[in-house]
Amino acid sequence: MTGLFLAFAGAVVLLPATPSRTPEPSSSSPASNTRTTDRNGSTTAAKPFAANPLMPHLLSLTRRYLLASLYWFYLTQATWFGLRLGPSITHRILRSSGAVCVPSAIAHDPLAPPASGGANIKSMHHDGGGGLVCTGAKGEYWRGGHDVSGHAFMMVHCSLFLFELVLPLLPTLFPALFVGPKIRVHPAVRAIAYAAVGMIALSWWMLLMTNLFFHSPTEKLSGFGFGLMGWFLSGL
Repeated sequence: MTGLFLAFAGAVVLLPATPSRTPEPSSSSPASNTRTTDRNGSTTAAKPFAANPLMPHLLSLTRRYLLASLYWFYLTQATWFGLRLGPSITHRILRSSGAVCVPSAIAHDPLAPPASGGANIKSMHHDGGGGLVCTGAKGEYWRGGHDVSGHAFMMVHCSLFLFELVLPLLPTLFPALFVGPKIRVHPAVRAIAYAAVGMIALSWWMLLMTNLFFHSPTEKLSGFGFGLMGWFLSGL
């Protein structure tokens, strides 16, 4: 998602688009590419790339990208900048719903007596309430609780952002399916937009696979809901 956004932003700035209000000029007229006709019938010289219709969209998209990234950070990665920020929102949901950490059976032997192998829980720490908290050691995993589906969240979160990215270009990309003003864009911008559409399709295919094989229905539903909420909040 970030790569497509940066590529799109760079292409829009470096390769400006122009609004297409009239039919494409025929190649038989050498001056057709530089002159336009107004409502009164008078012919005036056109100014190629005088106004880029995608710039307001890019500014709005940049604000949405920053808000969407901040939302993703606090929802899933809040511990990256130190423990002072506390655990992420999804981690809080997991712990508050009764999840417990199961010791690693790979790095340590959970059945060994404390004298010889009781260090199997050294990679974990107590949460102050008698429970063990996973710290990321190999083999540890959470059992119980409500684990918000990260796959469902990310697929919805990213695909909706990419939909916003290509929204004003849909009549240009798919003229047979969408009615609206068409924008003349550079082939590079068009290629990036098509790549974004392909990524949207891939995201929803992966969302279908997640729905079939992973997580409980309520966990997938909460992940889907958090994705929709991120799209809504980033659009405020």
